[in-house]
Order: sequence, then C-alpha cells, then structure tokens
Amino acid sequence: MPAEADDVISRLKGMLPETEQVSEENGLSDAGANVVSLMCELEGCLDGRAIGDLVLGVLPELDVFHIDDQRGALSLLDRKEFMALVKCSISKALVDSGVSLGFHGMEVFDLNVNWEEMRLEFNGLSGHEARASAWSTGPCKEAWGEWADAQGVGMPSLEVCLGLSSMGKNCLETVNGDKVRLQVSKGASPKYGWGAPKDGEVGVVKEHDGEDLTVDFGSQNGWMGTKRELVLASSPVFSPSVMGVGDLVRVNLEADEPFTGMMAWPSDLKDEYGEIVSVDHGDQTISVRFRKGDKTVWIKSGNATLTSRKEEKDSLVKRKSELEQALEDAKAELGREEEE
Repeated sequence: MPAEADDVISRLKGMLPETEQVSEENGLSDAGANVVSLMCELEGCLDGRAIGDLVLGVLPELDVFHIDDQRGALSLLDRKEFMALVKCSISKALVDSGVSLGFHGMEVFDLNVNWEEMRLEFNGLSGHEARASAWSTGPCKEAWGEWADAQGVGMPSLEVCLGLSSMGKNCLETVNGDKVRLQVSKGASPKYGWGAPKDGEVGVVKEHDGEDLTVDFGSQNGWMGTKRELVLASSPVFSPSVMGVGDLVRVNLEADEPFTGMMAWPSDLKDEYGEIVSVDHGDQTISVRFRKGDKTVWIKSGNATLTSRKEEKDSLVKRKSELEQALEDAKAELGREEEE
C-alpha cells in the first residue's frame, strides 16, 4: 500500500475515538487519545453510580435519614427539579473525581438514568445531532475549550474527534480538471448568462475564483458560472498535466535544475508567470511569453508547471504589498537618520 494511503488511513483512524484503552498502535491522534482518556475516566466515575450516592454528595443532610425517608423527601420534587438535582450531583462527582471538564461539557455524552435500578448509565458519545446541538449552545463549547486548552489540544482537532467537523475539504469539492454538468433550476438563468452552453452540458473546470468557476465546454471555452450552477460529474484518478496554448505557467521548483541546462527557465524571470504560445510535443518543449520585457522563450516543459490566473493575480497583489511596505520602511529609516 502506498505511503500516502497509509497516512490517510492512519489519520482517519485518529478521527474516530472509541471508548477503548489507548495504545500506540491504534493510530489515534493526540486529540483523539485525550478524548478517549477522558471518556474512560468519566465511565469509571459515573457509569453504574447509584443516584442516591450522587444526591448525598450535594445534600449531605439526607444522610441522617432512613433510606425510605430519603426517597419520600425526593418524591416531593417534580421530574424537572429532580433532573436538576441529578445534574448538580454529576457536576460535584466530576470535581471530586478530578475530571477537568466543565459541567456543561457533559452534554456531548450519552448519559442516562436507569429508573429501575436508580443508577447512571454512561454510554460514551451521544448521537451526532445531539452533540452538534449541545456544541452550538455556547456553554458546552466554552467548557470544552477550557479543557482543550489545559490539554494542549487545538479546537479544530477536538471538533473532529468529537465528530462535529472535518479537518479535510469536502471530497466532492471541484478542482481544476474535474468535469462538471451545467444544472440550472427550471425557469432560472446562470448568474453570468447562458452563452453557448445548454443546460445539462458537461465541461472541464479550468480555474477557481471563490464561488466562480471557469469551465471549458465543447460549445464554448472560458465560460464562467458559479458552484451552485455546476454539479460535479466526474474526477480523474490519474490526471497528467497536459500543457496547451493559452495555459499559464510558472517555474517548476520541484524540477531537478530548472534554471540550468538547455531550455532552462530564465533565472531572471524566476518569479514571473508566462503564457504558452506554442507547444512542441516532439521534444517536450513550450514557447512561453512573459509580460516582463515582452519576452518569448522556449523552455523544457518539465521546468514549468501549470498555474492559474487567480494565482498570478494573488502573487502580483502580494508583491505590490511587499514593495509598498519596503518603501514605507525605507522612508521611516531615512526619517530617523535625518533626526539624528
């Protein structure tokens, strides 16, 4: 099995904590291991605990009464009042047992009262919907936040271990090279207009820009639409990077020596982006035109890698910001020298 697959499987196992003894072999993440450890502690101090013993912890005055008199006194409470007393009793039991978790944090666990035996039943994590609901109320999340901080656990990792979120991106999220189907509600129109494509036509994703996708359809290249209008149709498992005229490229820093040898990427243009104007499949080279100096160069295709207009734009914005900051720093330094 490839190493990458081993890593993925190991990480998935780390996202699925169980109420079992933690071992070094089970692949649990640090956050998952801490959650499992806590669940084991809670099971030890709560599961099967007699309700009478719990209540005496917060109402020691009852201890002097006969068991029947204790039950008589508690029977004066309605269900809501009795459950409030049980919650308060559980809170004290946690503190007495040294469990460092705020009381509200218990809401993500499946904890029940067995009325026939008058004992608590601790069943680990509650259902996903119950956990998500408790997590969104505020106090529950705050309690776990304090616990996670004390354990050195990041909140994103903790949410994954509790089954409340996922660290990874949605596997159905489109990427460049995927095929998407144009799907628009009956009577509606695409945000940027129909153009040549028809509803139901399949095209290839070329670029992403937030919620917008640029798609090449058989009827029209460079068509722009939104994620809501374009449904993922298929994704290639093995996708070779085929370079074509009009594609944007940058230097491939993973190449052995991209700036040396025949058909090298020009070292003076290492930070520049270029557009392919011609492709020679025979010797695996591409002709690239750069904006800087209006320069066109033949480059070995292995020394280049495909990129996007958005990446080029983001790079230019970042470079401009860095230059402006450098200018401000230079002005400030000049001002200090003049003052001296």
